[in-house]
Amino acid sequence: MRFDITDLRLFVAIADAGGMGAGAARVGLSLPSASLRIRDMEAQAGTALLDRRAGGARPTERGRLLLDHARAILDRWQRMQDELGLAGNSLAGRVRLWVNSAAMADLVPDQLPRFLQRHPAIAVDVEEHGSERILDAVTAGLCDLGIAIGPVDPLAIDAVPLRPDPLVLLVPRGHPLAGRRRLALAACGAADMVGLVADNPLQRYIERHAAADGNHLRIRGRVGDFAALCRMVADGAGSAILPAAAARRCRGRLPVRMLALEDGWAARRLLLCRPRNRRPSARVQRLAEHLSAGDEANPFTTA
Repeated sequence: MRFDITDLRLFVAIADAGGMGAGAARVGLSLPSASLRIRDMEAQAGTALLDRRAGGARPTERGRLLLDHARAILDRWQRMQDELGLAGNSLAGRVRLWVNSAAMADLVPDQLPRFLQRHPAIAVDVEEHGSERILDAVTAGLCDLGIAIGPVDPLAIDAVPLRPDPLVLLVPRGHPLAGRRRLALAACGAADMVGLVADNPLQRYIERHAAADGNHLRIRGRVGDFAALCRMVADGAGSAILPAAAARRCRGRLPVRMLALEDGWAARRLLLCRPRNRRPSARVQRLAEHLSAGDEANPFTTA
């Protein structure tokens, strides 16, 4: 079999995205080109590697074997490029940054443009995932840096705190609870709520932890981003749980109130994570320094 690096990257991207079109887009290929590559890979392997269905594409049993090998090969390939880049003191190249929903909505838009302006030779590929998946990817070396909430495995991951990322309850200005400053979620009872779409990693986190405490949220409407969520709350559709940074952005322009949540799972902190025992490339180190407020020595000294 003669699979090239693009073949392997495409196959991993399809498996991660759950579909041919989304996977092709991640590696910059058109859908016809991606389909042709996959067909050629399957012809070389002599078996189906993907189970194509109306809802997407998933690796077959043989495809999962290929996926494991592809991830390992791509990781070694990236390490080689990083080490060669360090040897030449080169910053040129790409950094793979995986972030959770809160970081994608707040920290990335604030921090990344300035970094890209200062470092024109560096490209940053940002992907949004749930924190658990990000930490798994950091451990496996599938991304160079991750921004997630813990806990982390200190034997596998170096992590430094970026900033607190608490979850709060946002209510309309005339809501019966609007006079409170803080409360436990249980105090809301069976109140109407609005939330992010069901497959959003943050929304899954919220509903999973609320249910574990016996609070089954009555979600009456779902939207795709924090701005729309705040608008729904302001218009009286229900209250919402979201990161404090997102709530603060809309609090000044909409008739809403922000209440601190006393539940333990709501007290979160964003962490900047990288694989332990792997020397970062110069460009990864530069991005880490930028995201961690410019610790020029090493942003991972307090892992």
